[in-house]
Amino acid sequence: MRLQQGAKISANRELACLKNIFNRCIEWKKYEGENPVRGIRPFHESLNRVRFLTHEEEKKLLVATKEPLSTIILLGIHAGLRIKAEGLTLLWR
Repeated sequence: MRLQQGAKISANRELACLKNIFNRCIEWKKYEGENPVRGIRPFHESLNRVRFLTHEEEKKLLVATKEPLSTIILLGIHAGLRIKAEGLTLLWR
């Protein structure tokens, strides 16, 4: 089963949290033994840069598109929708 990037990032954050919890418990003498999470390697995270449109780019994009796409784009920009996960999966009723 292929994990989506968001799930990998969440799993990495949870793994880091667990490692920290066990390290603190060992430090405070509340857990005996080696940290059981120590040998688990985190997923590789993409280093994609998050970029936002400038006001000028937004204007050019809206001028270049027709309805209903321009409305979807405008909604996405102002609601902070992610294109693949949210913007393109909207159902209009």
